[in-house]
Amino acid sequence: MDVTDKAALRSVHQTICDTMPPIAGVSNAAMVLRDKAFSEMTLDEMIDVLRPKVEGTKNLDEIFGNSKLDFFILFSSLAGVIGNRGQSNYGAANMFMTSFVNQRRKRGLAASIIGVGMLLGVGYVARTGASTMSRLRTYNYMAIAETEMHEIFAQAIAAGDPSSGEIPEIITSLQSTSMSVSEEVRPPWYQDPRFSHYIVEQEAARNDTGTKAALLSVEKKLLDAKNGEEAVILLENCFAAKLELILQIPSDSVDKGIPLADLGIDSLIAVEIRSWFLKELTIDMPVLKVLGGSSITDLCKDAMSRLPDSVKLRRGDPLPTKEISSSSADSGSISSRHSSDETATTPAESEASASQPTGKRVGSQRLFYRKGEMSYAESRLWFLHLYLQDASTCNGK
Repeated sequence: MDVTDKAALRSVHQTICDTMPPIAGVSNAAMVLRDKAFSEMTLDEMIDVLRPKVEGTKNLDEIFGNSKLDFFILFSSLAGVIGNRGQSNYGAANMFMTSFVNQRRKRGLAASIIGVGMLLGVGYVARTGASTMSRLRTYNYMAIAETEMHEIFAQAIAAGDPSSGEIPEIITSLQSTSMSVSEEVRPPWYQDPRFSHYIVEQEAARNDTGTKAALLSVEKKLLDAKNGEEAVILLENCFAAKLELILQIPSDSVDKGIPLADLGIDSLIAVEIRSWFLKELTIDMPVLKVLGGSSITDLCKDAMSRLPDSVKLRRGDPLPTKEISSSSADSGSISSRHSSDETATTPAESEASASQPTGKRVGSQRLFYRKGEMSYAESRLWFLHLYLQDASTCNGK
């Protein structure tokens, strides 16, 4: 459906009204890009970008102008806030949407707008790959995960209520920078007075230095550990510091217990994580394990259990019990169990095990299995992995 085609939009609206429950809310996330310097831009290139956001938004407002909606959310971009080179048409389209939201609010109607930054895992950045991600990071865009986007959308619903008293514009994922950063890596908005509050004092620079220092000589830090538990904690801190640099997020802001997928880790970053483990510890950490719901703690415990002979702990204290996460292809779930229980699973066995209770008793100890639905991407990777003769085929090279 073309949101700029008013007749097609009315037809879809009427079909929904005739066959489905009442419409609770509307959002417009249409986007067309024709990036070019303004002096070289043609009229058609300007109109192509404007129409989905300008005409599309006006059409939706006209159709739902008399409807009591819970939300009317427009998707904008940080490009409309800080400006991007070669995107004057895109910036103009987003600024129109911001003005339109305020106009609807003055009419007593629900309306809000989200200035989206770098959303990983789904959407435009995921489709276009590393080049787009690298370009956005030069503007100090902060990576956000799909689950965080869901929370932002919920906040936009609350802020869109005319009686809420909230500002209807939600701007996301712009990362602060340091006053001591070199000119070569300063974001383009560094000299703009409007963003002066995003340029932090030297203390932040010292924190960044500490983060980088935590990455130095990981193997030496592990050799100095007094026992296995201390070694795991040291590795967790080093790995967390590496992730903070990759994702460009503040120091000590990573929760080591949540799945990496919730931090916005995609396949490209997973390959970078695998390379880090190979370089620092000579351990091949499978990309599928990184994307399969493992946390920082899970990966570090697994890495410590597979340390090469060249890395020895000062004292022979046992490491914490390693847990292996494996996924059921048919049930679409992820189970956590002790490594002694890990076995190869066929589709038939998975279907049979899906009907078993979530806990069983082994001797005097009762073991429990954690289960949760896999994402669409995880289920596709697991299905492929299950039938490969060489299980390492999908690993990043």
